[in-house]
Amino acid sequence: MAERSEASGEEVFRALGMDSVCTRVYLRMLAEPEATAAELAEQLAVNETDVSSALDSLADLTLLRAARETPGELVPVSVERALQILLRRSTEQLAVQRSGIATLQSAMEGLLASSGDHGVARRDARVEVVQGLDSVQNRLEGLTTRAGREVASVLPGGPQAIRTLEAARPLDEDLARRGLALRSLYQQSMKTDHYNLDYARWLGGLGAEIRCAPVVPSRMIVIDRSVAIVPLDPEDPRKGALVVQEPGLVAPLLALFEQAWESADPLDPVAGGPQGEDFQPSAQERALLKLLAAGLTDEGAAKRLGISVRTARRIMAGLMDRLDASSRFEAGYRAAERNWL
Repeated sequence: MAERSEASGEEVFRALGMDSVCTRVYLRMLAEPEATAAELAEQLAVNETDVSSALDSLADLTLLRAARETPGELVPVSVERALQILLRRSTEQLAVQRSGIATLQSAMEGLLASSGDHGVARRDARVEVVQGLDSVQNRLEGLTTRAGREVASVLPGGPQAIRTLEAARPLDEDLARRGLALRSLYQQSMKTDHYNLDYARWLGGLGAEIRCAPVVPSRMIVIDRSVAIVPLDPEDPRKGALVVQEPGLVAPLLALFEQAWESADPLDPVAGGPQGEDFQPSAQERALLKLLAAGLTDEGAAKRLGISVRTARRIMAGLMDRLDASSRFEAGYRAAERNWL
């Protein structure tokens, strides 16, 4: 009966968007809240690295909270609270998707009405919906095959999945070989993964310009300054993409890219730097300080930076240590004194 109940619980959590490892780690922590990552990995017969990633994901979902009895430790929230959080998240994602579809339908109806030809096929519209990763990949390959000048990309969030990079490698290589100008804007958190960093260096070696910024716009690809591809749902690119060729819609997307590009820094794989009074925070550290000073929570700031909540807190703890501050308020004051904000 216990096994059946646990299996049923896993099905509920997976139905609400949690992957299998996160679900099993969360349920095991409920039973043994004091278990370490190594102990959880052994009990669940999974890799400890996967458990650590699951803990980061659970923290990002706010399914873990700071323990009151043992400061510095994280414990799972109650099942009731977890289900409420996940249900609200699923509802919000569904609302975003519905809103995106409604906006798209309205745009298409307006375009068709202005053309005076209500018989125009969907494929001839200036705004097109492409659903499914394979279909998006095929459409992107078709568009880039006809590209003649430039491909500009924004890649927000943390490290890209290896399979995503491998799927993009032949396309990027072909574009570089044809002599197109390639500009890729990554979020700085990408550099925490050696595979992603190696890929960016490889792409730069082909002649592409690579820049990084702590905060970047939503995912997009702009081809020849006339066609833009954006995700249907920025939170889940797997749902599909919009292919936009209407100049009035492409222009602001291109302007957004250019603004972000100008404020970004060239890819710099060298980490570290001077400490003490001569220490200068990285762009990511400055961005975190500014977001927290603006009133964002750890969770909100981490989401904007494309990092886990645990990483954001670790960065902030490091800054407090360098500033010799005993509180975040004091850290903010001292950072302002050093003109970091």
